Amino acid sequence: MSVIIRLQNLPLTASSIDIRTFFRGLSIPDGGVHIVGGAEGDAFIAFSTDEDARQAMQLTGHKLKDSTVRLLLSSRNEMFKVHFLLIYFLQIFSLVLA
Repeated sequence: MSVIIRLQNLPLTASSIDIRTFFRGLSIPDGGVHIVGGAEGDAFIAFSTDEDARQAMQLTGHKLKDSTVRLLLSSRNEMFKVHFLLIYFLQIFSLVLA
């Protein structure tokens, strides 16, 4: 079972490759990087082991593409909730503009 970490303050130009490079040497399974974006610049990363997640957490405060990122322990539930809320607000916003 994978451990989920929430990354905040992700630059708009960052890709999943940039995130994998940031966590170089740590095991992230295929499909383990989920970029949400939004106001907080969120991404969720699934790590293969507790040890990889623990090492990843030590990178909080480091820079990814010139942005200082914040890392928080998370869960699949939170990841789906944040993703759902973003989609919901985007749909509401598009209705307001229509």
